[in-house]
Amino acid sequence: MAEKKKESERKMMMEIIDVYRSLSALWKIKSDEYSDREKKADAYKILYGKYKEHYPNATLEEMKKKINTLRTNFRAELRKVERSEKSGAGTEDIHLPRLWYFDAMLFLRDQETPAPSTSSIMVPEESHEGQKENDTEQDERSVGLDQGVTTTNAVPTESCCERPNEEKSASSLTADGSVPLTGKGAATKRRREEAKKNELITLATNSLLKESLEDEHDIQGKAWANQLRKMDPMQQLFAKKAIDDVLFEGSTKVCGDPTLLPTRVVGGTATTIDEYPWQCGLTSRTTSTNPFCGCSIVNNRYIVTAAHCVVGSSPNSFTVAVGSTDITSGTTRVAVSRITVHENYNNRNLQNDIAVLELASPLTFSDTVMPVCAPDTSNDFVGETATATGWGTLASGGSQPSILQEVDLTVMSNSQCASAYNFNIPNVMICATDAGKDTCQGDSGGPLVVPNSDSVYSLVGITSWGIGCATNPGFYTRVTEYVDWVNNLVSSGQQMCV
Repeated sequence: MAEKKKESERKMMMEIIDVYRSLSALWKIKSDEYSDREKKADAYKILYGKYKEHYPNATLEEMKKKINTLRTNFRAELRKVERSEKSGAGTEDIHLPRLWYFDAMLFLRDQETPAPSTSSIMVPEESHEGQKENDTEQDERSVGLDQGVTTTNAVPTESCCERPNEEKSASSLTADGSVPLTGKGAATKRRREEAKKNELITLATNSLLKESLEDEHDIQGKAWANQLRKMDPMQQLFAKKAIDDVLFEGSTKVCGDPTLLPTRVVGGTATTIDEYPWQCGLTSRTTSTNPFCGCSIVNNRYIVTAAHCVVGSSPNSFTVAVGSTDITSGTTRVAVSRITVHENYNNRNLQNDIAVLELASPLTFSDTVMPVCAPDTSNDFVGETATATGWGTLASGGSQPSILQEVDLTVMSNSQCASAYNFNIPNVMICATDAGKDTCQGDSGGPLVVPNSDSVYSLVGITSWGIGCATNPGFYTRVTEYVDWVNNLVSSGQQMCV
């Protein structure tokens, strides 16, 4: 994951560098347009537009600092290459650039260093180059473009013009009696020491650059990772599920609704509501037409859903959508008058994840609005093909379809499911899976049904939770354990049909 993120960051920076290269007004010091403030300002606007595609919250000044950091690192690395070439080192000793974007910025080479001098007079290495850089940066500051620029200047070499002869030692010997290095030998030694210093500076700068590419979300991710490593395997699964679900909640903008949205149709196909007329959806009154959870009609006044979808919620915060294949149009939306969450619901392990909602007005049954039957409480349904339906995302973290989806899954025994997860599965849960198929975010609370020999469907599960989508078996509330609980809640004569 870290490698993929690094590759993605580098790809984005390469795109930005390519745009920067095309805008010579920003870097071609020897051109007329470089001194044209208007052209330079226009060029920065173009570059800033590209930068914001990848870093939407970045300011113009932050972008400029980033570009200057890239240039500074390139300049330091280029100097090391050129010094190793000038030192007369063999091919195997020529410094090899370590910056991953070094080649991409070679177009700056004749802008960063002066043309070779034909003079036979020895001049300190920095005199021309440093002056050119200072002139360049002063020009950019004068038009208000590069505040905060940090440059890395090479350590100046010692020369006779820096220190009067009388300040040097009168002795031509060192303290141990040896002859000191002079001339070319001393210069070579200084260059090596200077190269080591610059290498350390470059490494430090690269480290800071890498950190600067991280934002607060990267830091938060690392903090979560550290916490996850301290948990036992089962708690890690629940924690990952909770994080995944909260992120989905944020992406669907149903903030303020108690919608953890743990599970979740992937690998399924579009269907129609008259095939599954008991399917309904819970939709926010204010923030979204997409359902944050599914539900099932059990009679004309009551529906069942997952407890985690509605726990802590008020009845007037959402409505129940029924009667349409397309959740965004043609649905009848009914208000809720009462929410009853199972008294033993556990939000840490999602046991007893079931709730009954009483509707404010009765439903009118039709071909697209019908109740689902109660399951045979003596049947565990292991090995049978069950169908899950809903308007949940088509992939983990993906978008929600407006058209109802269906997917066929195979019911597992709890021991098979336990082997897949490496922990015991309580009997109040039922597992179902099939390769590449699953429910997904937004399907929570929806039905898992099995047909009998007469093609009459019964509700065997309520979509509850899972780890990712289509990667592990999904968990459903085992409805056979709660038929009596539901029937005791509903009004007389409104029990689940059998």
